Amino acid sequence: YPLDGYYVLTQDIDASATATWNAGAGFAPIGSGTAPFTGTLDGQGFSVTGLHINRPAEQNVGLVGFNSGTVTNCYAVGEVTGYNNVGGLVGYLGYGTVTNCYATGAVTGYNNVGGLVGVNIGTVTTCYATGAVTGNNYVGGLVGYNTGTVTNCYATGAVTGDYVGGGLVGYNNNGTVTNCYATGAVTGDYV
Repeated sequence: YPLDGYYVLTQDIDASATATWNAGAGFAPIGSGTAPFTGTLDGQGFSVTGLHINRPAEQNVGLVGFNSGTVTNCYAVGEVTGYNNVGGLVGYLGYGTVTNCYATGAVTGYNNVGGLVGVNIGTVTTCYATGAVTGNNYVGGLVGYNTGTVTNCYATGAVTGDYVGGGLVGYNNNGTVTNCYATGAVTGDYV
């Protein structure tokens, strides 16, 4: 399927079978650093539950691995594990948008790990994440590393990092965060 296409969900998806896919690595993220997703994914309010991604040596890991397009009205529930740029919904958001989305599963990685988005250089609006987030550096309840825009969002999951972390954003590098909050406990050297 083309990475610049327009896709919609028409019903909830039970993705629990992904636990056995690819020799246990689970679902293969949509889009990569060399071939990003540039289209539109509209979940229309339906959810993907039971999502399993276990790729601890890989970058840009999430339901959508590397997004330069539009992800909207999408809800991901499951466990996601990667190395760098790991998110419950999007691993790396490169000048794209994520709007009206949420993720509720546990997210684990090394650097740039977020409950919803690992790295944001685009726009995240009206979203939330509730799962526990664990990593080394730049670990956030919603976004791990932000240089983009985050508006009208929240996170409630616990955040555990070895170095820099935050309840909402792990590290904000000249990005904009507006009308957001976080309630989860945060553990790390610089929080």
